[in-house]
Amino acid sequence: MTIALPIWNSRDIVWLPMEGLCRQQTTREWELIVMECASPKETGAEFFEGYWERLQKAGCRRMLYIYTGDRLPLGQKWKEIAKRAKGKWFLLQASDDYPHARRLEVTNLNGYNWYHTRFFHSYSCATGGLILFDKLTSNYWKTGNDMAMYTDAVRKLPDNKMNKGVDFYLFGNIATKPLLDEVVYAGVNTNGQNAISLTREWHFKKPKPPYKKGRTLSP
Repeated sequence: MTIALPIWNSRDIVWLPMEGLCRQQTTREWELIVMECASPKETGAEFFEGYWERLQKAGCRRMLYIYTGDRLPLGQKWKEIAKRAKGKWFLLQASDDYPHARRLEVTNLNGYNWYHTRFFHSYSCATGGLILFDKLTSNYWKTGNDMAMYTDAVRKLPDNKMNKGVDFYLFGNIATKPLLDEVVYAGVNTNGQNAISLTREWHFKKPKPPYKKGRTLSP
């Protein structure tokens, strides 16, 4: 498996996915590829090198850090990571999300084009609360929570200067045969900590499906 971790302006929050990856409970072997774009709050390779011993204990067999002076669209970063990937399966890891401990163990693409967990908790840094995300089965509401697909499919992503074209490709092609995991896992994505997740802020002020107002929790 290849864990794809694209980062931008993430120095204050990228410890969150790294701690989650170090706590993976899996028998699978996997690699981590980080791609960082130039930003005001750069993380640097040394930060990730400091996790190497713990990552190995969690099954990581290879770690690669890539730096680019240009700020690339997210989909283009996925494609660049996929070019260097050795894993057959490509797991998207957001820089501000904490993956649940069995993410690598339960992800399964056999017979499917992509994998996605249905239920996942979101955390608002601004309000200090949790709210449950429910990916509706009747549409293709997009979120990066535990998404996985074949590496070869990501390599075929079109070159786009905007993410819109990537979304169309992912949800118009790859998402035609999804496996939706119905388990509520103990992972969490964040909101309000960096530029990547600011768009989630609205859902905490006026929650509506697929965010469940009735399931709001305190940490």
